[in-house]
Amino acid sequence: SSGNTTTVNRTITVIEPTEGGMSVVVNPDFTEGSGWNFDFPGGEGEMQYVDGTVVIDVTNPGDAFWRIQLQQDGISIVEGKSYLITVRVMTDTPRTIGLALEDAADGFAALAPEPVDWFIDGEGTTFYYVFRATRSTDNGKLGLFLGQITGDAAPGQIVVSYFNMVEADTQNI
Repeated sequence: SSGNTTTVNRTITVIEPTEGGMSVVVNPDFTEGSGWNFDFPGGEGEMQYVDGTVVIDVTNPGDAFWRIQLQQDGISIVEGKSYLITVRVMTDTPRTIGLALEDAADGFAALAPEPVDWFIDGEGTTFYYVFRATRSTDNGKLGLFLGQITGDAAPGQIVVSYFNMVEADTQNI
């Protein structure tokens, strides 16, 4: 061994998502009217539970990615474990959304090794993200950043029908 280390960034494709793995969030399918926080720190709009979804009507996306958020905190994440995040979302106005994966107890420090942004258009799309936790926290935050990310955010409607994070060490991914 030469003692050199190499960092490799890679995209992981979920070939066969399977049921299983313990969910670490509350109400991932939005069938109950609780568990998720609707946050507008500088953006404007409305979020509400509607028939097993969260409907977000954005009237002003603000000037930063974090200005509108759908989020849940108090999530326990264990160092060394892998997690699979699944988000099913659609919009009437094409836009880029971001994944919020942070340690709320540590100044909202990022828990993902890189920024994660997804482009959504009028079609319903399911996104997957896998990461291995580099530290433990009992105050993890999982969310979607719905404000201005790449300059393409505009007023419009976003519908989230599923948002889950499961322990994935035993998953077939």
